[in-house]
Amino acid sequence: MSDDGERSRFVLDLPDPDAALALAGEAESTLHRLEALTGASTVLRGLQLVISGQPNQVERAAAVVELVRPIWQEGQSVSPVDFQAALGALNTGRGDDHAAMNDQVLASCQHLIVHGGMVITTTGVQGAEGCLKIHRRN
Repeated sequence: MSDDGERSRFVLDLPDPDAALALAGEAESTLHRLEALTGASTVLRGLQLVISGQPNQVERAAAVVELVRPIWQEGQSVSPVDFQAALGALNTGRGDDHAAMNDQVLASCQHLIVHGGMVITTTGVQGAEGCLKIHRRN
């Protein structure tokens, strides 16, 4: 790829700290995966995600983040597989189908189970990995 020096930047305002943490992943590992998949650079500054790079890299990274919005907006962790599935949907022209599926899964499959001082939240299937989160009640 030639580097013509043109750089682009996109800033996404996140709604709350839970969404920022859900999108970034532990030690920002999920954002690092997004960078590896798209070639864009990401920086999380408080409640803002800054995406920079070549215009096509920034466009793809922003589109992937938007496709997984139903996950992180609810404070659910985004997995690297979620990013890969979203990118695959974009590559095959099925971004709208992917977004609709995410909305449907989150709307129909969210369950809450309280057992022995633990809260177990199942959020349906995210990518190829099932998602089962266990949180200690405070």
